[in-house]
Amino acid sequence: MVWEAPISCHRRLVARFLEHDRATWARLLRPEYHFFHSRVKTVHKELSESLAILNALGSRLEHFRHVVDLCCGKSLTSAILAARRPSVQITAVDIVSPDTVPHYSEAGVSSVEYLQMDIMSDQFPAALARRAAEAGGDTAVLGVHCCGRLSMRAVELFRDMEEVRACVLMPCCGANATSAPSAMAHHYGVGLSDPEFYQKWCDYLQADLEGVPGATVHRAPVPGVLSPKRVVLTAWRAPGSPPPEQST
Repeated sequence: MVWEAPISCHRRLVARFLEHDRATWARLLRPEYHFFHSRVKTVHKELSESLAILNALGSRLEHFRHVVDLCCGKSLTSAILAARRPSVQITAVDIVSPDTVPHYSEAGVSSVEYLQMDIMSDQFPAALARRAAEAGGDTAVLGVHCCGRLSMRAVELFRDMEEVRACVLMPCCGANATSAPSAMAHHYGVGLSDPEFYQKWCDYLQADLEGVPGATVHRAPVPGVLSPKRVVLTAWRAPGSPPPEQST
């Protein structure tokens, strides 16, 4: 299988969105999404990150009935996706109170469900499997700037759950030294700059994704993301590929 990279490297990522996807932008300006409006200084940065993640899926989104927005914060990625693809079931997950999540029901959006849960908990995979079964189709897991072991958890879900057929990840900071995987241990305390360490962290996650049977992995920096941590890793496991190995 050849992965056709759909990621745009256009530096004006947000400007293109505002110009060409006015219907989605108009929806985000509605009162039900007011928590986005209260953070004008940061919303363009977060918008660029969400757009890069969604662009990475591109036309392959048509393969999925269910998308999971891991560590969603105020769920901007979910809001954009719900406006663009109302038929896709979305699970927005975070450990924080849903007080700052848009009022989806009041906005007439029934496709987004907020799940207040720690994605590192033992119960989370089962909860995710239930949501995938309810949606009745394959699942894609998205992670925008999941810190440390949270990015590793996204990879684990892709590796271990047959329902999860895609993982799109924009890594953030790496795991701290005390909880780092052994393959990363030699990169700590050796004077690497932040950009150098970030690339090593992305290397580790990419290798982990490439170790999943049947997976095709693409990596690209997206210049239009308004953050220095702008690498997007996209992994896809086609239907019919080997299922995850189950531990006994």
